[in-house]
Amino acid sequence: MNYKINPLALTSCFVIPTSIVDKHIKLAGATSLKVLLWLYRHLDKKFDLVQITADLGISPAEIEDALDYWIDAGLVMKSDSAEFINISAETKEDTSEKGTPENTSKTNIEIPIIKPTQAQIALRCAEDTGLSHLFREYQKISGKTVGYDTQATLLMINDAYGLPCDVILMLVHYAKSKGRLNMNFIKTLSKDWGNRGITTVDEAAQLITTYEDLDTAWSKFVDNVGFEQKKPSPKIKAMFEKWYITYNFSIEIISAAYYKMFDSIGKYQINYWDKILADWYQKGIITLNDVEKEATVSKNHLNKNSSYDLKQAEEHTSKVPKFRKKD
Repeated sequence: MNYKINPLALTSCFVIPTSIVDKHIKLAGATSLKVLLWLYRHLDKKFDLVQITADLGISPAEIEDALDYWIDAGLVMKSDSAEFINISAETKEDTSEKGTPENTSKTNIEIPIIKPTQAQIALRCAEDTGLSHLFREYQKISGKTVGYDTQATLLMINDAYGLPCDVILMLVHYAKSKGRLNMNFIKTLSKDWGNRGITTVDEAAQLITTYEDLDTAWSKFVDNVGFEQKKPSPKIKAMFEKWYITYNFSIEIISAAYYKMFDSIGKYQINYWDKILADWYQKGIITLNDVEKEATVSKNHLNKNSSYDLKQAEEHTSKVPKFRKKD
């Protein structure tokens, strides 16, 4: 039997990206698709958690998971003004795991909105020759004259994030090597380095090596499982660093957890993926053999609890009082 769209239904419609069907229709769960369709249908309105919960009959926690998927896919963004997506902290699940390594990064710091004046920059250069050297080297690396905005930003990075000039220079070289020598990328990277407490050239070099290792590992993972997202989102990138560096898991183990996620819940959900790996980390599971053993133990435990012991049933039945039928 053939089917076709009723043209009368197209009198009222809205546009959605083709990638939703081409790339995500197999990976995204039904809940994720419902949430995204609701968002695109209400593009002209602010995100309303109460309304979407009522319209779809989905819990706030499920909506949060669905949004995480589309944020990772790059189809939904969190607005800084909190007008587009603003889910209160009460609706978010506590994903911390007992026994997992703590996040040792410093509290996020932002560079000041008000820039220093040209006179203030000149005074600082007179006091710190390293700053003048940074400006000259940046000009050589970029091949452009270092104007006021660039000087002000580099100075604020030095002050706000506590990055020494030689460390900032290494950061600039790294940005150049990645083809991303622009102030937006440099500020983002500087914030990361500041939160990590990078203060020496050796620490910076070690972090750059970590970046390179993570890039290589991510590429291997993408090839291993056929992951659609060639470039990880900030959330996936942070998670992947925890799994690969902090937990010291191999790509095979991370991939195994990825497959288990789909086997267990039938959809992509990064928080569930993270919980699997956190559980394995706590149990000391580090090889594929360990994963298989753990799966066997879980299966046997399930079968044992669900089995019906006939002998026990007969013994129990024999103890049940029997009543004689009345005449």
